Amino acid sequence: MDYWRDIVQEFQATGDFNGDFIDKGLIQFCFLKIIQNKLDTVVRIWDNHRIRPDGNGCALYHGKPCLMSGNLFDNIDLSSVKAFNVELQ
Repeated sequence: MDYWRDIVQEFQATGDFNGDFIDKGLIQFCFLKIIQNKLDTVVRIWDNHRIRPDGNGCALYHGKPCLMSGNLFDNIDLSSVKAFNVELQ
């Protein structure tokens, strides 16, 4: 992520990027596929890494995320989460 931020900052320093609508659109057009490929690689690595069991005897999830049955977040209580939905006009 720092790499991409550094590139944009370099564009700003040389006056080639001022953050307006067209500049942001051009950055997305030029770099979106590259960034998406990097994110896909991170997802693939995460899904295939091994999570070690907890040494304290707690019933935490362990194993490879892509092979675990169910969803890791099924047991999270979201009843106290505040929604920040905004109507777009």
